[in-house]
Amino acid sequence: MNASAASDECPIVYTRYRDPVVAADGFTYERSAIERWIQGELALSSRPVCPPMTNLPMGDTRAGSRCIVLNHTLRARLREGVARGAA
Repeated sequence: MNASAASDECPIVYTRYRDPVVAADGFTYERSAIERWIQGELALSSRPVCPPMTNLPMGDTRAGSRCIVLNHTLRARLREGVARGAA
């Protein structure tokens, strides 16, 4: 797999992004995958949620979505690829 293809995949589920978000750790994840990860971490213990790429606390995750934001740049690039027929 080339570097470009790998960068288009979520490091949690290893599938191409459809709804990429950036988490508080600065890494991009598929929204549904990181939301499941956060919920799983919250269910396991009262310790801070630590994302898989850095294993460093993400901060306040009580609302879950507060610690993730849409990755507009990657989403636009993926949509351009789809429009050109590259995906």
